[in-house]
Amino acid sequence: MRITSNMMAGNLVRRLNNNSTRVQKYQDQLSAAKRITKPSDDPIGLTASLRLRSTLVEMDRYKQNMEESKDWLTATSESLNKMGEVIHRLHELAVAGASSTVPQPALDAMANEVDQMHEYLVDLANSDHGGRYLFAGQNTLTAPFTLGGPAGALDNGAILREIARGQVMQINTTPQFLANPGSILKNVQNLANELRAGNYTGVSNLIGSLQANEDEILAMESAVGAKINRLEMSAERSLELQTSVTRLLSETEDADIAELTVRLGQEEAAYRAALTVGARLIQPTLADFLR
Repeated sequence: MRITSNMMAGNLVRRLNNNSTRVQKYQDQLSAAKRITKPSDDPIGLTASLRLRSTLVEMDRYKQNMEESKDWLTATSESLNKMGEVIHRLHELAVAGASSTVPQPALDAMANEVDQMHEYLVDLANSDHGGRYLFAGQNTLTAPFTLGGPAGALDNGAILREIARGQVMQINTTPQFLANPGSILKNVQNLANELRAGNYTGVSNLIGSLQANEDEILAMESAVGAKINRLEMSAERSLELQTSVTRLLSETEDADIAELTVRLGQEEAAYRAALTVGARLIQPTLADFLR
């Protein structure tokens, strides 16, 4: 087969283009510090990279949910703790007021203190976190309680947060414990009334109810604390998993800078050599053949 000048020139240009493409590829990878800059670089690696990136995005969402949930539960725990302190004081007043030796003026003074405790308890029942009421069910934008009792129909809906794949946690404490017939808000009103009426027996009968209220608050605070502990452990585990996934993503995507530098140098040297040989190869012209 006769080899023409056009065939040699075309073959040279094709090889130069291929070499130039490889040089550009390594330059792109070095500038991005990534081994995969386009799907054709490594289709299998790209699939793995996309899956790992999706996992990291999912983990970030769970991390945010856990942080928000922990903040909510911490605020709830603080409010419950203050309620417990108030109930403990009310219990002390009930024990003191149940004695028939206490004169009426002293009972009236106790009743006035109970009134102040009542107002404080309502404030605690309307505790909010970031403008959202903690003990309002899902109706978090409306204050649930007044001094007279519930402000309206109470919402006992649960607020749920997904803290991991397939793991959902209820973060709110529903308000029924503050509205039941034997709730602390009912008992504090009854205590003030019995003290003013000088009804020692009535005051004595409330001691057990107040103790039950205190035990209920302690149990609820313990449950909230357990959820906070779980979130802290889950956050630590999530951080470990996120570090592992990030390492795998780096191994999949990141370029070996030293290796790429060597390869780029080799391709650039080959490209310059090809240009030099090509210039000598296609140098003769028609005039050269006519001489």
